[in-house]
Amino acid sequence: MLDLGSTEFVLANPSYPEQELRRLSSSLFDSWEAFVDLSVTIPDYSLFLQVEEGSIKGRATIGAALTAFYFGIGNYGDFISGLKTIGEQVSATGDYLSEQAGQVFSCPPSRAASKKRGGSLAALQRLFVRVQKGELTPEEAMIRAETLLGDEAATEPDFMRELADALLKCPRYHQQQPLPYLGKRSAIAYWQRDLRR
Repeated sequence: MLDLGSTEFVLANPSYPEQELRRLSSSLFDSWEAFVDLSVTIPDYSLFLQVEEGSIKGRATIGAALTAFYFGIGNYGDFISGLKTIGEQVSATGDYLSEQAGQVFSCPPSRAASKKRGGSLAALQRLFVRVQKGELTPEEAMIRAETLLGDEAATEPDFMRELADALLKCPRYHQQQPLPYLGKRSAIAYWQRDLRR
């Protein structure tokens, strides 16, 4: 199971009685589940929400099997745009959950804090960025992807082939070309020599 992303929130509210906390947590989960169902294009996913008392603290995670994740990416033209779009969808569900938690537990935004983590999905996106910057070769990125995905990598060889192909075809960012070696003279002085003649 891949961790596609998680959200943590803290609401500086007084504690609720246990039964009320369970009821409100269940209501929050139902609302979040309905939003994820409408927003995320992965056909099969797993949701986890844990809410603790005291100051209300919660942690929510969206997970999916590599096969379901691969089908979700297939809904978009190419691999990179599929990763990006699903990442945006998962991020939006985290924003929604944080806002809903504040509403369900009657906490004003000024007393709420949240933090999102990208999980395996964000790590794959970072590999593409590093290849584009020239920090990693496609082969090095593929080795890191295999390590990141662990045993899941063997369950979906088509995904791994498409990932390798996308890394190879990934457009590189433009790089500044170095000026020719000029010794102690500056580049400006070198080019100004023609103006003095």
